[in-house]
Amino acid sequence: MKKNGFRTAGLRVLRVLAVLAVWLAVWEAFAYAVGLTIVLPTVEETASEFFRLLASSGFYLSCALSLLRILCGYLLGILLGLLFSFLSVRARFLRDLFSPAMTVIRSTPVASFILVLWVLIGSENVPVAIAVLMVLPVIYQNITDGHAATDPALLEVCRVYGIRGMRRFRLLTLPTLLPYLIPALTAGAGFAWKAGVAAEIICYTKNSIGQEIYLAKNSFESARMFAFTIAVILLSVALEKSVRLLGKGVLSRARHGTHPENLR
Repeated sequence: MKKNGFRTAGLRVLRVLAVLAVWLAVWEAFAYAVGLTIVLPTVEETASEFFRLLASSGFYLSCALSLLRILCGYLLGILLGLLFSFLSVRARFLRDLFSPAMTVIRSTPVASFILVLWVLIGSENVPVAIAVLMVLPVIYQNITDGHAATDPALLEVCRVYGIRGMRRFRLLTLPTLLPYLIPALTAGAGFAWKAGVAAEIICYTKNSIGQEIYLAKNSFESARMFAFTIAVILLSVALEKSVRLLGKGVLSRARHGTHPENLR
């Protein structure tokens, strides 16, 4: 069985490497077809620049500060989404009040929000605010849907057995909402990261990945711009996978709580 597991993992790695090789070949073909490094650098030039960045302390400082800003906005967006959802479930008026705002946030182009917030709160704070706006409606809608999907039979079990407060939250509410919350957290992480970096680029936020991409674009250093873009992609994948793995672990421990026998 262990040998089969290693074989499966090996095949999965080979598939990933094969797909990566195909897309790198496509990139290289386009680069040679264009024939202008200033427009589209080759894979080799971009990889060389990326490894140069990895040897620079400034690269890690920019990545760390960008992550810090955007994670702060991400966490604040989660808290606000949970709070507004909790309030809207308990008061129809608040649900009617919040719904148009969430629709506006989802429908408005990110660039419009960035430009408006840039004027109102300054370039340093825009990535945080944009991350909040990306996460808030996703969390709000998913958790509201989760509350609406709660099994009435389990609610009746709680009423019959007098299960209230934190015990009801632990045994019923949390296991019910987690399948809705985890996808929202994963999607929100990707949205917040991409929009946050875009805000850094537009607002020229100091000591950020966005600023580095903006400078590389202005100085026609395409290989450097592509190298920083690769860093953005890798950090986005790592962030989303971390959230997904953490969520799966929490969900597997909470699933038993939805069974009526566990509510007795």
